Amino acid sequence: MSVRRLDIEGVMGVFTSPDAIPRAVREAQEAYLSDLEIFLPIDDKASVEEAHPAPSAVRWFAAAGALFGAAAGMGLCVWASADYPLVTGGKPILSMPPFIVVAFELMVLFAAAGAVVGFLRCSQLPDLTPDSAWRQELAVDSPAVLIRLVPTEESQSLAEQVLREAGARQVRRVPKEERGVLEEVP
Repeated sequence: MSVRRLDIEGVMGVFTSPDAIPRAVREAQEAYLSDLEIFLPIDDKASVEEAHPAPSAVRWFAAAGALFGAAAGMGLCVWASADYPLVTGGKPILSMPPFIVVAFELMVLFAAAGAVVGFLRCSQLPDLTPDSAWRQELAVDSPAVLIRLVPTEESQSLAEQVLREAGARQVRRVPKEERGVLEEVP
């Protein structure tokens, strides 16, 4: 059995309301079509949670930043105190209570920076070139689901069938195009 390659990126179903998106995503995942992209003109938490139910990895970036910041804060204080010892009233040069303040501040700073870096990394931003499936109407009033797939006739017909059964008002094949600069689609 040979696989006939087509010049196609995926199949897109355009819906009348965002209420049908979670059902379409669920049916596509049940049909083992898991490479999905959702186009929503408004924020719809149910649709996003249906498409990506796993917890975000951003928290690990924030935790790594926090650990690094706390260690860097302690290291900075110990290094500065050991390099320039200032004896005041017979108190120890390396004393933990004042070091905790600096370590805490750097922990918060690096945790916030790690969360920002993690968000940008996990959401694959900045992405200044629009997807070849994006059209102007998707930003105004039409939610859509794009199913990216291996370009075979069987997978395309399965994706079209899943989207039609989910209630898509329009199903179309999206050709694979080179991504260009952000420009208005006529």
